[in-house]
Amino acid sequence: MPDLASLKKKTTEMKEYLERIVSCFCTVLKDNLVGIYLHGSYAFGCFHPHRSDLDFLVVCKQEIKTEDKKQLLRLILPLEDDGLAKGLEFSILLEKDAKNFCYPTPFDFHYSPAHRSEVSKDMDAYCRGMKGTDYDLAAHITVVRHTGIVLYGKNIEACFGPVDPKAYLDSILRDCFDAKSRIVHQSMYYILNLCRVLAYLFDRRITSKKTGGEWGCRHLPNYRRLIEQALSEYEENDPQIYDEAELAAFVCDVFHLIAEKADLNEEVWK
Repeated sequence: MPDLASLKKKTTEMKEYLERIVSCFCTVLKDNLVGIYLHGSYAFGCFHPHRSDLDFLVVCKQEIKTEDKKQLLRLILPLEDDGLAKGLEFSILLEKDAKNFCYPTPFDFHYSPAHRSEVSKDMDAYCRGMKGTDYDLAAHITVVRHTGIVLYGKNIEACFGPVDPKAYLDSILRDCFDAKSRIVHQSMYYILNLCRVLAYLFDRRITSKKTGGEWGCRHLPNYRRLIEQALSEYEENDPQIYDEAELAAFVCDVFHLIAEKADLNEEVWK
């Protein structure tokens, strides 16, 4: 697996930014820190600082004290403001939970820009309450094991145990359950995520939004133009006007394919 030192094709500026992230966690967590691992668009090679968030998992030996969580946020939030348009998203897992996968997966802490207002309102309450289990982690760990990047610490194989394929499928399906009601409002997101689900179901391919969309262009000829629109919006930050009737037809057809291939009752999509 690649590590931070091997990211020669990345810009010096981005490499320095990643090193600053590592420094934040090393400063606060010290010997409790096992490793930091990139997943998401950066790991897939389709990251863009102006339209991508930076996704990573952090693994620790023991639970983190509330004061340490607060100190992490005090260091990370200015770094987030100084870098990426869409911010940073990370979850902290215990080493035992990373190694011995269960579903939904326990986490000790989580932050994303969606929670920024909660943090600003009451950081102490946020840090005390933000722990539990998360279905999304099955997908994140799968991507880390498939194409993740080690920013710091143990190699991936030593840190993360295998993920049940059924859990991975359920995890990515959960991102699409509300597509019928939401695709008009978040067209690019749902078009590409539905293509990712199909790519896994039919070819067992673990894809990014970009490579999932490219798979869809090849395998869904009736919707190639629609998927190309979504890819253009994703890759070029080029807002698109989507045909609502075509979006509705796309969702219905893809849901049918998913239900058929995954042996699901289509009622679960309604």
